[in-house]
Amino acid sequence: MLTTKRKNLFRKSKKKDYEILLNKEPFSSKNIKPNMILINEDAQSISIIVASDKNSKEYKNLKVIYNSNSLDEKGEIIDYHNISSIENI
Repeated sequence: MLTTKRKNLFRKSKKKDYEILLNKEPFSSKNIKPNMILINEDAQSISIIVASDKNSKEYKNLKVIYNSNSLDEKGEIIDYHNISSIENI
């Protein structure tokens, strides 16, 4: 059985969740700071959204991670900020 204190916490939590859902902001890669690594649905590959400068140590480390699964090719991290459509990926 829930105590009164727990019930109140639960109500506040539900109210806060509801407010968050009502005030959603669209996802934009431009709002990511500094960087984000996403594990793709295949659970074996990653996507990296980079906001740091290409000459920074952090960018270079992310590039190493991005290419860590490839023994032959070394690719560039996709620049999500400059993609005009999904077909450009």
